Amino acid sequence: EPQWDLLDRFPGADLVGFTTYPSLVFEQPSDLPADYYAQVAQHTDLPVILTEVGWTADETLPLLPGSAAEQTDFIALLSQQATAARIEAMVWTFVHGDLVVDQQFNGMGLFAPDGTARPAWTAWTGLRE
Repeated sequence: EPQWDLLDRFPGADLVGFTTYPSLVFEQPSDLPADYYAQVAQHTDLPVILTEVGWTADETLPLLPGSAAEQTDFIALLSQQATAARIEAMVWTFVHGDLVVDQQFNGMGLFAPDGTARPAWTAWTGLRE
């Protein structure tokens, strides 16, 4: 359950930052509510940044596996919702995320273990255009 009241604990804040790894909760990017990120703008007038962003491309995770296509779809969805949420900056935390030891973050990388770019890399770098 969202705890929007936590934002009130920082009355002198210059911005609000969130971490988001929705593949740890949702099976598909299409499962995210249409206002998943946009609802942030209903609770603060401050600039919003996403300090950690990721979606797994690992198809072998036991609980919520992902895929390269899902990773790309997530970036498209995030891009659509970012404007309504007034998101001013986003950081994809694990660009080479397949090097992470914690299994839940396996496959978060925008590059495969062999160093080749996943399709999501093109989608991510295209956000700046």
